[in-house]
Amino acid sequence: MKKSIKVTGKITAAFVALFFAACSTEPVEKFNGKETDTSQETITDVYDADKSIQESNLDAIVFSKYANDKNDAWGCHDPKLFQDDDGTYYVYSTGWQGGVQLRSSKDLVNWKNENFSITEWDSEFRTWVGSSGGSWAPTVVKQNGKYYMFHGIITGQQPNLHACITLAISDSPTGNFRPAKNYDSETYKTSTLVRYTWDNTAAGFTDTYNTAKKNWYTGFGCIDPEFVYDIATGKLMEYTFGENKCYAVTYGSWKGGIAVLYVDAETFKPVCTVEGKSLYDNKTYSVGDEMDAPADSISGNQGTFIVGRKPGTATDSAYEGAQLIYNSKTKYYYIFVSMGDLIYEYRVGIGRAKSENGAIPTTYYDANGGNMSAVTNKTYHAIGGKISGAAQLADEYGWRSPGGQSVFRTNDGKILLACHSRTTFMGGSFVLRIHQMFFSDDGWPLLNQNDFYDDYSDLTSDGSESLAPLTLAEIAGTYKTIMTERGSETSTLNLAGDTSEGNTADGKATASKKMIIGADGKISGRYTGKITLASDGYSASISLDNVGTFRGYFLHAVDWAKKSGARRTITFTTIDSQRSGEYFWGNKYITQSE
Repeated sequence: MKKSIKVTGKITAAFVALFFAACSTEPVEKFNGKETDTSQETITDVYDADKSIQESNLDAIVFSKYANDKNDAWGCHDPKLFQDDDGTYYVYSTGWQGGVQLRSSKDLVNWKNENFSITEWDSEFRTWVGSSGGSWAPTVVKQNGKYYMFHGIITGQQPNLHACITLAISDSPTGNFRPAKNYDSETYKTSTLVRYTWDNTAAGFTDTYNTAKKNWYTGFGCIDPEFVYDIATGKLMEYTFGENKCYAVTYGSWKGGIAVLYVDAETFKPVCTVEGKSLYDNKTYSVGDEMDAPADSISGNQGTFIVGRKPGTATDSAYEGAQLIYNSKTKYYYIFVSMGDLIYEYRVGIGRAKSENGAIPTTYYDANGGNMSAVTNKTYHAIGGKISGAAQLADEYGWRSPGGQSVFRTNDGKILLACHSRTTFMGGSFVLRIHQMFFSDDGWPLLNQNDFYDDYSDLTSDGSESLAPLTLAEIAGTYKTIMTERGSETSTLNLAGDTSEGNTADGKATASKKMIIGADGKISGRYTGKITLASDGYSASISLDNVGTFRGYFLHAVDWAKKSGARRTITFTTIDSQRSGEYFWGNKYITQSE
């Protein structure tokens, strides 16, 4: 788990100086609003181009949505979306020094920090994990008026890395969350669902299971728990073991791969999936029984099976932060993973698979047939659709290292992906970003790569960010475009003054290229080809000569990364699912005079 967090509060002049002192040197295409010289772009250094920013007020020019003192989108890591019955959105996230942060919003645009509490770590936690530990990547679901939180608790470092995933319960979305055993001692004999340790001889691990079985280190990293949803309905997926209705929870990391744990649909206690015997009290469990012990304590069964594994061998391929969703409209399961080094080369990868006999698939493929299970630590960056990666639009502020993603369906039916991202112009803190997700006509997830915005009252029929009819005349114009690149090459990244080696395609922001769309649909600029707009006015096919055919959507958007000028724009989001498997997106260039 390559986790590193720096959290900031109010954005101040000192904050600006600190971050620009470690500014990125990633290349940027210089666009300058010109529609000539389409063969080449000027490459310059972001820091050199924007030295004046160091003497300026960041609030006035950078991300007015984010830099506002009333908006708390900065310093967010591993965001997990949740919406309560009253419509309020919450983001639970990993906080400073491993604590839990909570933000709330009414519109997915303006966020504020909430007072949050999770208390009363029980003696069981202290025994299994140690005297101290941090809570990571919490996720919350609501049922019967109660809020159930799964979160990973981690302490130590390799080779003495210990972790467990525990259940906490609250009567309110803001807490107080208490360990399940403390909240309801009659129902819960343990608050821990599953455990992991790198070194089973370390001090503090003296329970019966640890003494009897010496291969605990072959398990799955206990981080990043997330429930499996049907994203088309927003309901938790249900599975049956014995006579027990269960939910599925993914967890795990690059250490041992990604796994699935089944929990009871009422109590959220782990459920036995094969006949087993507890090493705690010699109780024999049958398939479907709720377990009053961590799932890894069942002899001959760790309560898991693999999702998307193996990504190489047990220690290969940095996949983590996995979320598995099902879409009952497309009939596919989709796995989203954060991959790479958190600081330098994070990005979100995507694969999908069909279910057999209603079971969760174990092998996932990207859009050009890449097997996400058949990779090594040297090849995994080249596999998995690059649904979110480092990108730099010309003359704008860019993004890098997106990850820690959460896919969620809102009460009104929108599908969102939340993630944290670093920037190309500053080091340090993560920023919370929210993107709306759509599915292509052949069932691949697509993102509006611009941050979600809530008010399109003059542009769409429902007044929200949604697909709405456009004409070729409205779409026509000059675009800054990004075509994703994947590969296994490494280089010196030179990010934030650090000369570490990293994946070239994921570590360095992809620079935009100019594309001109004529009113007749013909494409010129850095690409040539033609756009075919469907009768609905937003579905489109973009055929690029000698490149491929990309299918997806055009829609209204707000480009918050612009340094100045109008932010309302038209964007497109597409994928070449028949050839390269790459994503292609872009924003229409709006001059300041517009």
